[in-house]
Amino acid sequence: MAILTLLFWGLWNWQHQLGVMSLIFLKIGVVAFGGGYAMIPILQWDMVDHLGWLTLRQFLDGILLGFVTPGPIIITATFIGYWIKGLLGALVATVSIFLPPILMIIFLTPFYQRVKEGQWVRQVIQGILAALVGMLVLVTLQMGRASLVDWQSLVILVGAAAALIRFKVNLLWVAAAAACLSLFIY
Repeated sequence: MAILTLLFWGLWNWQHQLGVMSLIFLKIGVVAFGGGYAMIPILQWDMVDHLGWLTLRQFLDGILLGFVTPGPIIITATFIGYWIKGLLGALVATVSIFLPPILMIIFLTPFYQRVKEGQWVRQVIQGILAALVGMLVLVTLQMGRASLVDWQSLVILVGAAAALIRFKVNLLWVAAAAACLSLFIY
């Protein structure tokens, strides 16, 4: 733990922006219950709304990158780090967001069964998850406003939703079809 503190202190004093970015990603790694989707509202608030390090469009590009690359959407952190501070930023962001869950697994595994059975734990997690769903709804509306800028985008949205909900088409086919349509439309 002392090594982590020293590392964070060094980043903070060497390049303040890297230190702030590291702190944000460490925080997200601790509180992002439910995987990558849970981190999206927190990331948007910190990187777009609060600090202004990214525009909403750049943030959406990072989310899209998380969808089209193999691996979790949490890889968006790597994109953001790279966008802000190049390769070093990508490394700091990636390590910072993955470190808390890894350390939690290592140190909390012996206590898992006892903690899992605690009623208060389920109640706390339920409250956090409800708040995250609310934040996801807000972020979805904001992203929709930024992405649906013309009638063609709206047509693709409606078509994709119908294909997924009504006809149960595989998500990969819907994404491929939307990409092909975009090539012709735009």
